[in-house]
Amino acid sequence: MNTAMNQLQLREATFDDANLIAQLHTRSWQVAYRDILPAHYLNNVAPVERETLWKRRFHYDNHLWVTLALW
Repeated sequence: MNTAMNQLQLREATFDDANLIAQLHTRSWQVAYRDILPAHYLNNVAPVERETLWKRRFHYDNHLWVTLALW
């Protein structure tokens, strides 16, 4: 087995990661708020809002600190 493939890697997130982070953020909302917020919002509105939010954060915030954990 290749141990390098099993090692956790940390790296600073960039603007190019905004979509992936937005997807993860959206999925966490869909699970956490499924019995609280309307399904239409979680499935249709939240993904667009999260993507816009993360793209803006990376574009405008020079001090944004987000680290990705990758396997």
